[in-house]
Amino acid sequence: MTLFMSKLMSGILELLIVSFIPFIIWLIWSRKKTGFFDWIGLKQVQTQQKGRLVQTIFGFTLLFTLFSIVVFSWFDSSKTATADFSGKGIGALPAILAYAFLGTALPEEIFFRGFLLKRLQSKLGFLGANLVQSLLFGLIHALMFIQQTGTLKAMAIFAFISLIAFVFGAINEQKANGSILPSVLIHTLSNTIAGLLFAFSLI
Repeated sequence: MTLFMSKLMSGILELLIVSFIPFIIWLIWSRKKTGFFDWIGLKQVQTQQKGRLVQTIFGFTLLFTLFSIVVFSWFDSSKTATADFSGKGIGALPAILAYAFLGTALPEEIFFRGFLLKRLQSKLGFLGANLVQSLLFGLIHALMFIQQTGTLKAMAIFAFISLIAFVFGAINEQKANGSILPSVLIHTLSNTIAGLLFAFSLI
């Protein structure tokens, strides 16, 4: 229970911190035009091809998870946040879900795909805006790992995470009518699976 409360509170804090700048910008410039949740893409998915979207979500969840396993094999994974769940079994699931959803997926998707991508589109168009947000997302993740993996592997992390982020943006904007829920779901599922693999000492 202590681990769950720790992950829950840190996740809520991260969500509040990451949402602060988007919220202030919305409050100043856009609150009379649209609601905050619509503005950042936290809205219902609108699509005529729900079956294909579901397949896409599960396909990229698998791909993202497999890459995470490869990355964890490159260094001492006991230094990662996910390692907090090591050996704790199914009892760690509430903490894993709090970490996966509130601590990583939701704040990261709100900022990069909900705020940054949507705000840049008016200036750079979809392709340019999606490229910028994906490269920044990849760079941040590469810098997080560079000391543990070395430059070459950090570059591989940068390339793959940037590609995943680009695909996230494309799925949201072109397949889900601007909703960030598909990328939130992929991100959450991938991190949950990784957390469970640690919990059952499989990685």
